[in-house]
Amino acid sequence: SSTGYVNVYGSSSNSDERPPHLKALPHLTTRVSKLLFSPDAQILAMSSSAKKDQLKLVHLPSLTVFRNWPTSGTPLHTVNALAFSPGSEFFVVGNAAGRALLYHLPYFAQQAR
Repeated sequence: SSTGYVNVYGSSSNSDERPPHLKALPHLTTRVSKLLFSPDAQILAMSSSAKKDQLKLVHLPSLTVFRNWPTSGTPLHTVNALAFSPGSEFFVVGNAAGRALLYHLPYFAQQAR
């Protein structure tokens, strides 16, 4: 989206039906550059490279944005790349400063076991 909104839709059992709109997530302030689902489909990462520190994580089962991370002190810089490990235990943010920031998501590691 060019407005920073991410719309989440449900799945329909009939492919001819329009999927139901579940929620609009207006949490980025500039156009959306990247969307990435974790392998276990628990988290949606959304980011914008148009402005510094534009990254949000969404807990998909509840459709809520994590408000406790990232914080204003998280050194994201301008986000250019996102990746989850196969078990969703780790999350990597690549930025315009040439750094790869690795974050541990222990709750999701426990869920995978």
